[in-house]
Amino acid sequence: MPKHFRRLNSALTTRRGLQCLTAAAVAVVALIPFVAPPLARGRAWQRAFPYTESDELAYAAYVRALADGRPRLSDPYTGADGARAAAQTETLYSIQFMPAYALAAITRATGLPVSAVFALLGGAAATAAALVLFWLIAAVTGDARLAAAGTLIVLCLAAWPTRYGPLHYVWHYLNGRSRFLFLYLPFMRRYVPAAAFPLYLAFGALIWRALASTRRRAALTAAACAGALFVVLVYTYFFLWTAAAAWFAAVVLVWLAARPARWRADLKVFGVITALAALGLGPYSFLLARRALTTDATQYLWRTHAPAPFHLPEVLAAAVLLLLAWAARRKLVHLGDRACLFTVACALVPFFVFNQQVLTGRTLQPIHYEMYAANFNALLAAVLACGLLRRARPAALFTPQTYVRALLACALLTFTYGVLGAARTAQRMNSFFVAQDETNPVALRLAAIGRAGGRADTQSVVFAPDMTVANTLPTVAPQPVLWSLNMFLFEAEGEREKYAQFLYYTGVSYDGISERDVDALDPRRRLFLIMLLGHTRLNLNIRPDWQPIQPAEYAAALRAYTDYAHAFSRERAAHPLISYLVVAADDRTDLANFDRWYERDAGERIGNFVLYRVRLRP
Repeated sequence: MPKHFRRLNSALTTRRGLQCLTAAAVAVVALIPFVAPPLARGRAWQRAFPYTESDELAYAAYVRALADGRPRLSDPYTGADGARAAAQTETLYSIQFMPAYALAAITRATGLPVSAVFALLGGAAATAAALVLFWLIAAVTGDARLAAAGTLIVLCLAAWPTRYGPLHYVWHYLNGRSRFLFLYLPFMRRYVPAAAFPLYLAFGALIWRALASTRRRAALTAAACAGALFVVLVYTYFFLWTAAAAWFAAVVLVWLAARPARWRADLKVFGVITALAALGLGPYSFLLARRALTTDATQYLWRTHAPAPFHLPEVLAAAVLLLLAWAARRKLVHLGDRACLFTVACALVPFFVFNQQVLTGRTLQPIHYEMYAANFNALLAAVLACGLLRRARPAALFTPQTYVRALLACALLTFTYGVLGAARTAQRMNSFFVAQDETNPVALRLAAIGRAGGRADTQSVVFAPDMTVANTLPTVAPQPVLWSLNMFLFEAEGEREKYAQFLYYTGVSYDGISERDVDALDPRRRLFLIMLLGHTRLNLNIRPDWQPIQPAEYAAALRAYTDYAHAFSRERAAHPLISYLVVAADDRTDLANFDRWYERDAGERIGNFVLYRVRLRP
């Protein structure tokens, strides 16, 4: 073997080498959906980068607003920054501001578009998550090879114990129902939870370091760092800071119950973390108290005390706890061992986050815990449990050579699955990316117009009949839009009327349609009708009280919209006053209603779109 190959082989077999190799593998998986579509576009690429989830467009729009120098309480969809600031109403975007400000600073410093900064964030978040997770598994189990394979298992297979994973997909397929299949790394939604997820793992790792350290100063330093990270998480992402609180509570409960003799030393560690967390939660509580009155409804806050014991992460965690109980009975593991206790605490996290409403009486979109926290904790507990059993009986199941081969096989299979899942995600999102990329030139033109005077134009409203265009424009241009699918996340109060106005201008009509005719509507108009009832009716996985839409609800929505369209007037057309119209050159949307109230100029052809300046007719 050549000398440089021997050096490479020697480096990759060290703990540091395995950690770097694992992180590189995860980064490759993470970056495929951001790199493959632009490469496929070739020379037709318009310098946009793809998003893997529609929610990312709202986050990107908020970062773009901050990069333009707009205030923390800015609304990129309506431009009503001053009104929101005067009313002192907070959104989840303005409360969870830390990653947005960091990315806005990078955007200003580099001059890169927000989509490019988001792509860089994806690679950085995946790499950081892999590095931290490798360190945590290796520290708890003492096995670097298990840490390499386990990191890939936890990150690449995290969609499996969720309702969007392959298990649920097969179940629904066997029952004759179609189901969306999620294959990509769940934590890669940007900027949250992607920016927060490595911090979440680091918080758990620092708790372990604080409790496992034999030196008092090192333990307290790790505890202080954990407390500081918790404060950052509080202002980064709601579902991860609450999951981190559940993780910490599980550790405290397990440690004090199983190690009563050391409660004084452990309590010092817990006290440092708790004190710092309390300091961070004080201002957060103040911001949360100023949230908009409609926030609870738009975020689907639900009041209940009912337990939820059958989420897939809970099932997996219960299996891990049963395995550890069996192993303890067979004296394969010692329940007082710190590694075993930490594994138990990880396995308890899913039960805590899915059932906290038993005490608090409130539950908020538990699907986010299923996708971004509990699934990772359950898989981490499974990997740590395997490490404990291997450490107890090194040769019981595998010889050393067979063990290494089994871990290598698991790592290669998991990595292959991750690559194929990422490639499938890129393929699934390609049509959305092409539409977004083709919108980029006209968005850049609007951005140039909107920033020509040195300040961002937040008054000139843009009407884009295509929902993809309306979602994309605020990520690049400062002008507000008449309506966008993500507008309700910032302004729920007036969003319903703006949506009705959007439908009216695009020629949507339900004249002569009754609730009995809804199933016969074309998919586009049927979707529009459901959205008239509110976003809460679109996704049955968001809230536990979801009910199918009843005929009476359809009848009420049809009647309300028809009355609105028939009573439309010049006064309504002037609120908001529209300044620009963006339509595809080959668009066949019926804009007769819009042209009745507005007159266009000759238009400016930009790529596949035409940009019109419009004004209200006399």
